Amino acid sequence: MLNEAVNRGLIKTNPAAAVKKLKNARKAIEIITPAEVRLLVPRQWETVWGDDRISYLGNKLAACTGMRASEILGLRGQNIFDEYIHICAQHDEYGYRPTKTKEKRNIPLASVTLNERVSLPRKTITAMCFRWTEGKPR
Repeated sequence: MLNEAVNRGLIKTNPAAAVKKLKNARKAIEIITPAEVRLLVPRQWETVWGDDRISYLGNKLAACTGMRASEILGLRGQNIFDEYIHICAQHDEYGYRPTKTKEKRNIPLASVTLNERVSLPRKTITAMCFRWTEGKPR
């Protein structure tokens, strides 16, 4: 656009011509492998998580659904259905708010997570299933 302004004689020089192009410094996203999932959520989950079933379920949800940690922390009982989870918000250090993309979506539950859906901590339909305490997930 600025080059076109120079061509039309609207400005003498392009003020952005000397600016170096930015490099994409983003780190490549690494996806967890099936072998890593098996280590994280083995059949005998207590061997990894002890008696911390909440952390086990949260990590299993993340590994099996691709949900972000903040979406899991913002999960409420009213958003858990028989065969899917409705994602409409997240919870992080800024509180309960819309998701990163601002889009709502349904995530189907695979059979590996479907059986444990009933054990998700649902105190009431509006309460969050996972807790955020003292600035940290719990």
